This record gives sequence, C-alpha cells and structure tokens, in this order.
Amino acid sequence: MPAQQARAVVSRLVLNQRLTCTPVDRSWNRIVARCSLPDGRRLECAVIAAGAAVRWDRYWRRYGMGDCR
Repeated sequence: MPAQQARAVVSRLVLNQRLTCTPVDRSWNRIVARCSLPDGRRLECAVIAAGAAVRWDRYWRRYGMGDCR
C-alpha cells in the first residue's frame, strides 16, 4: 500500500476522535506510544487490520505491544 493510501486509512481512523495514548519508549528521537480509539480498539491493531501497516515482530516485542484481537 503506498504511503498516501496508508495515511488516508490512519486519518479516517483518527479524524475527530479523542485517542488515549501512553508513551512506552523512544526511537530515532520519536516517541513510541500505545494508542487506543474511543471504542477500545488499539490504533496499531486497527491500522494493521486495515492493511495500512505491517507488524515487525522485532519492534512489536521490543515495545511490548501484546496481541491484537
């Protein structure tokens, strides 16, 4: 999926939503956080389920992301 399409998927998921985010670490001078949508879905799982991202097990384990349902 091209980057513009992936951005559109993420925008559609979060637009006008209040996310709950918890920082878990830093990577490349950026904050790594777990974020949940108002309906309780985890943002990273929703983005993967929509096909806009792939799970990299190395980093998934490093940041303790757990399982997607």
